[in-house]
Amino acid sequence: PGFHHRYLSASIRVGPGVEALSGLMAEIKQLEPDVICLLAHQGAGAGLFGKLRDLIQRFPEIDVVIGGHTGQAVPEAFYGETLFTQAGAGGLRVGRVDLVWDTVRRKLIKQESRLQKIGTRFVASAPLKKALEPALGEARAHLGRPIGELRGRFARRVSGRNSGEERLIGRALAEMTQAEIVWWAKDRVRLQEGLLTEQGLAAAVPEDEVLVKV
Repeated sequence: PGFHHRYLSASIRVGPGVEALSGLMAEIKQLEPDVICLLAHQGAGAGLFGKLRDLIQRFPEIDVVIGGHTGQAVPEAFYGETLFTQAGAGGLRVGRVDLVWDTVRRKLIKQESRLQKIGTRFVASAPLKKALEPALGEARAHLGRPIGELRGRFARRVSGRNSGEERLIGRALAEMTQAEIVWWAKDRVRLQEGLLTEQGLAAAVPEDEVLVKV
């Protein structure tokens, strides 16, 4: 992907999903699995992250595909005989997949999936909120604590090159963890000029960074 930090991930090669699965599928088939289920951080629609439909057509032997990333809620869809489902985004739904396996014929005879809305019907617990308030107050005070001052602006991101903030944070993560590879992404990372607080830095640092120590 175009967002990864090339200078901290030179040994990683990212290729199309079809290419990666072509090498793995032969190994998987040798294991003679009853069911093949693919968990993929892509969807089945259009665009960069909607390539799963092409992948399913290329590998019809996959029984179930659970997608992600695109935020679409797909209770159940079939592409050929492959079941596709995706729970959406924001933790608003929980997905469930049911498979029926015929132990005599050793064959998958039924695939179905559905989504259960979580909703907002849960009422906040007043005793729990009261018990947590001191800790939450400490957290708010910590986040507002000044940790430095930014006296200038970093270079902005341009095509094929990370922004100054991204390079700084990537190098800091590598130094802190002694990792040789740092792979992370957060769109439009900007540190504001002036007083820098813990909260301001936390907003810029990725929540789902990937750190690999070799």
